[in-house]
Amino acid sequence: MSASRFGAKALEDRISMAQTKGLPQGLYETTDYRGERVLQAYWKVEGFPWYVMADQDMAEILNRIQKVGRDALFYGILTALIVFCLAFMVSTGIVNILKSKYRYEKELEFQVIQKEKLASLGLLTSGLAHELNTPLANALLYTQIAKEELEEPEIKLKTVQDRLSTVVGEIHQGSMIIRNLLDFSRHSRHDGDKTDVNETLEKLMKIAGSHCESNRIAVKMKLQKGMPKIIGDASTIQAILTNLVSNAVEAMPDGGNLSFKTRYVKVLKKVKIEIRDTGPGISKQVMAKIFTPFFTTKQQGSGTGLGLFISHEMVRKLGGDLRVVSSTHAEAVKTGTLFTVEFPVE
Repeated sequence: MSASRFGAKALEDRISMAQTKGLPQGLYETTDYRGERVLQAYWKVEGFPWYVMADQDMAEILNRIQKVGRDALFYGILTALIVFCLAFMVSTGIVNILKSKYRYEKELEFQVIQKEKLASLGLLTSGLAHELNTPLANALLYTQIAKEELEEPEIKLKTVQDRLSTVVGEIHQGSMIIRNLLDFSRHSRHDGDKTDVNETLEKLMKIAGSHCESNRIAVKMKLQKGMPKIIGDASTIQAILTNLVSNAVEAMPDGGNLSFKTRYVKVLKKVKIEIRDTGPGISKQVMAKIFTPFFTTKQQGSGTGLGLFISHEMVRKLGGDLRVVSSTHAEAVKTGTLFTVEFPVE
C-alpha cells in the first residue's frame, strides 16, 4: 500500500524481511502506524518481490473470542440447569417412591406390633373380669344399703354420705383399671417421646396382677427410684414389656415367682430392666433361635412366633439391647429365665 484510500498521506508501513523468516506466507503480531496491536498475515506473490498483506486489530479478535466464550458459558450454564432440573425431578420422584414405601412398611410394622401387643395383653387380662367385678359389686351393694337407709325415718345424713363416698371410691377403682387397659391398647407414633419405666411396669402389673394371682404366681418388684426417663414412646415400651411378661407367665402354668428389677447404670447412661421367672427354662437348641421370626415352641394356632423377634427389633431401634439367660433342669438345680432389657436415656 502506497497511500491511504483518500490519498491524504502516504503510508510508511514496511514489512521486515526478518519477520517473514524467508517463508512465502505467515502470521505475526505487531504494532501498526496507529500504535494499535494488530495481527498481520502476508503472502508472497509468486514471481514478484511483492507481498499481499492483511491485518486485523487484536481487539476485534479478542472480542470475537470473548463472545464465543460468553456464548459457551451461557449454553454451558443453560445445559447445566437443564441437567440439574432433570436430575432434581428424577431424584425427587425416587425419594417420593422411597418415602411411600417406607411409610407403608412403617404402617405394617405398627400393625404387627399392635397385634402382638393386644395378643399378649389379652392373655394377661384374663383375670380382669374378676378385678372389675369386685368394685362394681361393692358399689352396687353400698348403693342398695344407702337406698334402704334413706327409707328409714331416723337415718343420719352422715351415714348416707359415707355410703355414697364408698360407692364413688369403688367406681374410681374400676375406672382406673379400664383407663390402664385403654392406655396399653392405644398405639402412639411419637418417636421423640420419653417414658418412665417404673410407671409403665406398675401400670402393667395393675392389669396383669390378677392373672398372676389366679395362676399362683407371686410377683416381686424392686424398682430403683429417681431414674431418668428412657428414650422411646410409652406405647412401644409397653408392647415390649407386655410381651416379655406374657411369655414369663406362660412359662409357669403351675405357678412360680415373677420378679422385676430396674436400675440406672450412670456410666453407660442406660436403664436396665430385669424380668426373671422360675419356669422350666429354655434349652440351648431353642435359645439359638429365640429371636428368629416365626419360630415358636407353642402349639399350632397358639402363637405367631413374632413376639420376641418384634421386641428385640424394637429395643434395637431405640438404641438398646435385649439379652436372655436361662437354665434348665439338665444344667442347674434352680431353673428359670432372665430377660434383661437396656434402654438409653440420652
